[in-house]
This record gives sequence, C-alpha cells and structure tokens, in this order.
Amino acid sequence: GATVSREAKVVLPTLLGLDGIAKVQVTIVPTDKTGEHPSLRDNNVALSATNITVGKRILLEMSPVRVNEGSGQRVTCKLSRSGRWLNHRVFSLTSSGDNRLQVPEVVAIPANQSGVVFYLDLKDNGILDADSVVSITVSGDGYDPVTASLTIVDDEQPDLKVTASKSDITEGETFQLTVTAARPSATPILVSVTCEDIA
Repeated sequence: GATVSREAKVVLPTLLGLDGIAKVQVTIVPTDKTGEHPSLRDNNVALSATNITVGKRILLEMSPVRVNEGSGQRVTCKLSRSGRWLNHRVFSLTSSGDNRLQVPEVVAIPANQSGVVFYLDLKDNGILDADSVVSITVSGDGYDPVTASLTIVDDEQPDLKVTASKSDITEGETFQLTVTAARPSATPILVSVTCEDIA
C-alpha cells in the first residue's frame, strides 16, 4: 500500500508524429532499482491527470549553406514536419529576392511521409555582384513559417582602376599610384605593376 514518488524531465523529439490534445503515459519497468517486484507490474501504467497541447512545426535544412556562383553545385534542401503524417501537405516557398537562386513556388510532402528532399539551382548571371545572403521561407497548411539562409559567393572578378597623384612627372620625382577595386575583397588582391615607355 506504500507509494513512491519520482520526478523526471522529459525532452520530446523535435518532430513528433502527432499534434493536438494529448496525455502523457508513464510505464514503470520493475527492476532492482525501482524497488518493485516484477509480479506487481499490472498497475505500473498511468496517464497524466491533465492534457497537454502538442503543436506542429516544420523544419528546413539546407546543404551547403555557402555556394559559389558558376560552380554548378545544387543546394540540397530537406523539409520535415511534425504532427500527423496521414495527409498530403503542400507548402509555399519564397526567397529574399536574389534572382540567381531558382526556388520552386511550392513543395509537397506526400501522405505517410515525415519529410521531402528538394533542390535549388544557382544560375550564373555574368554580372559583378556582391556576395549575397538569401533567405528561404517555407509556410502554409497551418504551420508557422520557418526560414533558413545561404550565402551566394559571386564568381566575377572586379575590374581594377589605377590613378596617379600627378599627370606630369620628371625623372627622379616621386608620385603615388592608387589601385581601386570595383568591390571589397574578402582576401588580399595581389597587384603587379609594370611600366611601358610609350614615347
């Protein structure tokens, strides 16, 4: 007739296969550590006295998260869902606007599946651009929107501009050359300077 109380913290998986109103079921397995004989296991299952509400969510994963323009590399995306998997679900995709990344308007998760894999293609526009961070947002069908980001690294090389501090100089005189790139570089730019006698 004695009772024993225990407390434990339970971490739920990120993507549960259920949603809505639920109860927690606890099952005690008799061992030498629980202090209960195996013959008494009939009363070892109990449901929580109160209900819990399990929300549903979607998860978007992308690989790689940094891609070079012109490399021909595709971005692999995995969209996963929690909640009940019985129904076919359709989700909308939007991007932050970089037209080099080709993003489908919708993606569907088939019935009885927890997720789907799809791909993003990157086209080379042949234009000197800054590196761009693109955000992809997935939404719809009663789920809260989720966003993931990737970086597009431009493959065009910037032009260099050279200006001199003086337009006319004499032999032995000192002057300054300034080399300017059309955009900042993440790595040092090695510049070779040569002189041609055009007289």
